[in-house]
Amino acid sequence: MRMEKLLVLVCFLAISVFAAGEDEENGVALFIFGDSTVDPGNNNYISAVPQFRADHPPYGNNGFFEKPTGRFCEGRVVDLKKQLDQFEELQDKLVEKLGSDEAEKLFSEAVYFLSIGSNDYLGGYLANPEIQQLHPPQEYVGMVVTNVTKAIQILYSKGARKFGNLGLSALGCLPIMRAMANDPNGGCLAAASAMAAAHNSALSTAFQGLASVLPGLTIADSNFYDFLNDRLEQPSKY
Repeated sequence: MRMEKLLVLVCFLAISVFAAGEDEENGVALFIFGDSTVDPGNNNYISAVPQFRADHPPYGNNGFFEKPTGRFCEGRVVDLKKQLDQFEELQDKLVEKLGSDEAEKLFSEAVYFLSIGSNDYLGGYLANPEIQQLHPPQEYVGMVVTNVTKAIQILYSKGARKFGNLGLSALGCLPIMRAMANDPNGGCLAAASAMAAAHNSALSTAFQGLASVLPGLTIADSNFYDFLNDRLEQPSKY
């Protein structure tokens, strides 16, 4: 699926979930699994809708932060395994609240959005010389992709059928990676972008394999790498 279509899908789902508060029949659940690319962060600079901000109690009261910071999440980004554990806890609570039949329907009709990998390569590998010595780039990519595919299999076993995946961008073109490149012209760090491209390719192949063996599985994959690169290289087109 082209990136534009995936973005429209995500926006539509977000609107549907929001609208579900007024009419529960119109919405489906949207579950997001990911790294700091989907961390809720803060929106203190948005004053139009103050009730959608988190710079007030009870946010920030779990001991990680000294006071409300505007972050909807209450701590650091958690790893994928922990997110899966939390999802399982949520399933149990919803089964208890809705009943098994209604909960099963909710999870089977839900969309599961993935945005995973950036932190694994930026902090977990490129900024970690010890890991680089232990694993060559392609091997490390394989490890990350394996973890993602295992997560999809786990979610599938719990009723998930519809997935959307946001592929990695050219990580080497991020400001922090450009600084590491030491290019006087401000060029990108080629090694980082190469890992992102390898990740996207390997994950796309893995998705095809999963779809061939898991009945009813649908994965809307995106080419975010080219989508963003084209806009960086030819901004006048947009």
